[in-house]
Amino acid sequence: MKKSILALFIALLTACLAFTSFAYNDIESGAWYEESANDLFEKGIMSGSEDGSFMPKSGISRGGCIASVGKALNVSAESKLHCAFSDCENSVFLPYIVWGYENGFCAGYAGKFYPDNALTREQLAVILKAVCEKYSITNKYITNLGTDDYDDFELTSLYARDAVKWCITEGYMTGTSKSTFSPRKNVTRAEFAVILSNLIYVKNNGVLKPDNNGVNDYTVKQNDRTRVVCWGDSLTFGGETSYPKILRELLGIGVANYGVGGETAELIAMRQGTLPAYVAPCVISGDMSETEITFLNEKGDKVDLAYFGTNGLNSIIISGVEGNVYYSKQKKSVVFKRSRAGTDKVLNKMTRVVTKGMRDRNTGDISVFFVGTNNGFSIESSEYFISLLDKMIEYSGSERYIVIGLTTRTYSKDAYLINEELHKHFGKNFLDIRTYLIENGLKDANIVPTEQDLKDIAEGEIPSSLRTDNVHGNEKYYSLLAVQIKNKFASLGYIN
Repeated sequence: MKKSILALFIALLTACLAFTSFAYNDIESGAWYEESANDLFEKGIMSGSEDGSFMPKSGISRGGCIASVGKALNVSAESKLHCAFSDCENSVFLPYIVWGYENGFCAGYAGKFYPDNALTREQLAVILKAVCEKYSITNKYITNLGTDDYDDFELTSLYARDAVKWCITEGYMTGTSKSTFSPRKNVTRAEFAVILSNLIYVKNNGVLKPDNNGVNDYTVKQNDRTRVVCWGDSLTFGGETSYPKILRELLGIGVANYGVGGETAELIAMRQGTLPAYVAPCVISGDMSETEITFLNEKGDKVDLAYFGTNGLNSIIISGVEGNVYYSKQKKSVVFKRSRAGTDKVLNKMTRVVTKGMRDRNTGDISVFFVGTNNGFSIESSEYFISLLDKMIEYSGSERYIVIGLTTRTYSKDAYLINEELHKHFGKNFLDIRTYLIENGLKDANIVPTEQDLKDIAEGEIPSSLRTDNVHGNEKYYSLLAVQIKNKFASLGYIN
């Protein structure tokens, strides 16, 4: 009986938690405005009623809007003794209304502001445009929307038309349906929370809140079959041969080569999924023709994904559309080509992509991380480097991994010192291939040292007889590396 009562209590508690957000008792978990409402509550910008409800479908007053916008901008709205509007002297929003009036955000009628009246959508558009112009809040990437998308734009008051057009193009406001904007309809608290949250995000980041929908659907697969996944740059991708290819022959198991030449640790982490990769607003063609795209990081800055290779990227999913990306020499840009024809897909904000690497994670994987050469890390940046590696290891979803240290001082003069820090942090999971190749590489490869080799060793560099240039190895180099990785796997108990 006691167990039945406990089970019922847990079920009811779970249901309650699934229905409500942490800040309010009337927001269903997963509601489209939930994150924004909670975020504004945490920041003290927007609150609900005394009974703990948010009242998402209710309107917001004109005075409440100005006060929330002022708080979002961290303005200093001290008590004012006089207000230009005759109906605001006793308003709880008086300091913010005075601030809004003095900065041109509050327009009244016949000497009154009507602070308690409900705010309409077109009125909010006017306020948003004025605030963004005053405070130089700019969105780097405008949307593909316009007033032509809405049949009722002509219902917009003349004074608000430019502002409504601007808010639609900038992405702050969308329609109440696919074909209606409803300019004179009251703004709901749910709508206002999302719009204001976006304003804050653009103010801090220069872009609208990105679209991350669906990304969390791709988790680590429960597959205990042992496989090796190699993440890296050109030292992983290789040339005529590569260490992943040789490792596959040595181990007799699957080895995925996710190396792409020229990439920094951050770009590799984007292909893997540890760091988010986005595409800028665009329209993906439905007819399988090439769509030019721009890859962005979470700050909205352009990144060079797919310029040097697409291992671990393709196939890629963008807002539910699967296809392949590649660099088009003809168009001199990165393009996306969908796998199946469909309807045009309009992306009106930064949209996170789902890479192959994100979908190709298994519990049985052994991950090899050989990254950082192209960053030119210094000892001062080693803490950041280690932090990024920790995140990549965690994201891989498997506890079996090794980290290979930096190999050349050509790009990183502090390679030796950084490797010491890597060794301290990762311990037995760290492979110092640089020291091994300098001290034992020639002997294990049965190579008689040349004068240049001896000079290289004396200067703390990998012998020239094992390299094709200052950075990359030859077949002997990669063979030795593959054997050392195999030995490391064995010592860690990853393989027999």
